[in-house]
Amino acid sequence: NYTGDSAFDMSDAGGSKTITFTANRDWSIRSDAAWIHISPDKGSASDQPVSVTITCDPNTGNDARSATVTISINGSAKTITVSQPAPGPFLNRISESVVNLDNADAGETVVSFSTNQEWSMQTSSQWIHI
Repeated sequence: NYTGDSAFDMSDAGGSKTITFTANRDWSIRSDAAWIHISPDKGSASDQPVSVTITCDPNTGNDARSATVTISINGSAKTITVSQPAPGPFLNRISESVVNLDNADAGETVVSFSTNQEWSMQTSSQWIHI
């Protein structure tokens, strides 16, 4: 019998949360996401409360994510939604940051990057146009 939260948030840096339930039958618990680890993930019937630790890897992606953890006992199931925010602001440079253009001709280059924030680009030179 699990009476805890049906959803909880984890830090973008990862971390652990322990849940407790009772099980009068053999039980198992699993996640639908590889970034969630559960220990122990199964057990036998007991009159004593069972403590299970749910551990989340750091979110190194660009987006928030969520997954479902399912506790199964004798054909019935309880689900818990685990959510994790996107990591703090980041800017990943994908292309070179130094560009040499031929002195005789005007030219252009493409600068590629990824970020999870709104962005703007500026130049300190009037001869460079963005």
